[in-house]
Amino acid sequence: MVFITEDLIRKRAEHNEMMLSTLEEVSLHQQEIEKIEYIDKWCKELKILYLQANLIPKIENLSHLKKLEYVNLALNNIEEIEGLEKCECLKKLDLTVNFVGKITSVKSLKGNEFLEELYLTGNPCAQFEGYRDYVIASSGSRNRLEESQKKEPRRTFDERGKPLNINEAKLEFTFEEDDTEQCYKLELPVYKHMDTSLVDCDVQPKYVRVILKGKIFQLVLWKEVNCESSTAKRSQITGKLLITMPFANPIIRKSKSETKNLKLETKKSSVNEEDEDNDSKPKTEFLEVDEKSAKTVDLNIVDVKTNEKKNAPYRPRPAVITPHVTSGKQGVENNLPDDLPPLDDFGF
Repeated sequence: MVFITEDLIRKRAEHNEMMLSTLEEVSLHQQEIEKIEYIDKWCKELKILYLQANLIPKIENLSHLKKLEYVNLALNNIEEIEGLEKCECLKKLDLTVNFVGKITSVKSLKGNEFLEELYLTGNPCAQFEGYRDYVIASSGSRNRLEESQKKEPRRTFDERGKPLNINEAKLEFTFEEDDTEQCYKLELPVYKHMDTSLVDCDVQPKYVRVILKGKIFQLVLWKEVNCESSTAKRSQITGKLLITMPFANPIIRKSKSETKNLKLETKKSSVNEEDEDNDSKPKTEFLEVDEKSAKTVDLNIVDVKTNEKKNAPYRPRPAVITPHVTSGKQGVENNLPDDLPPLDDFGF
């Protein structure tokens, strides 16, 4: 059995610097509490009280909370509506999924003039025919009890099953796509003094949903994200909520330093390849000749065996015979050899 202690409430009052005398909102849900006690003595300025998902069988010890406006007692073991007659400022009472079977106990709320919302869905009394009309007539006028019937479910998807963009709290959020870290970043300006237990964050592959005090914020994502790797962090100074959602299929991009190193390695490899190509090609060697020796030509022959120079053999140039021709027939005949037969023999 879990009891409501001063230490328990102080832990839940971190947003109020653990002060109980000025505490206006506290969340004690899912603590397996079986009895409501001491709250009306320690927290007299309390306006909002969350006690859902406990084991509470009776509404009690709340009559001194004159400023109490909202009580959430859903998912408990309450069988009768009572103990709230002196809560003059009560506007909303949530008794969803309890064991309220005595429908006449609704009359105890007749003195709560400011009551606007009452939730009895999931209780045995809701199965009676005409129970809604009876609740309205017993607890007050219709104008003060508009939410006694079941509300229509809020639409978060369209007819084709695609998520919708919703911002019921009218939050001025920031949403960006970080190409460097390959993720989406969503920043929500959550109220600084709101308890973290009142913030519900749900990340899905194609959308992200945040519920703040029952108000839905939903944003459609263009790319699929990795739900398991997503994180939600809240600033202790400003109260802002930062949700980081890595992409499911990130694109791996090289950094600038890696690109520079790759270019340097490519240049080195190309230079090495050029050196290897030059080594494999046959090299052409040139003989260096002195300027003075280049003007004269050595015609001596070098003996390969003895490496000695020998004088080249003299070869006289052949004489060029230029025939002497004289004009006229007589001149031609005089120059002919003596043993040449006469021209008459040839038919001339």
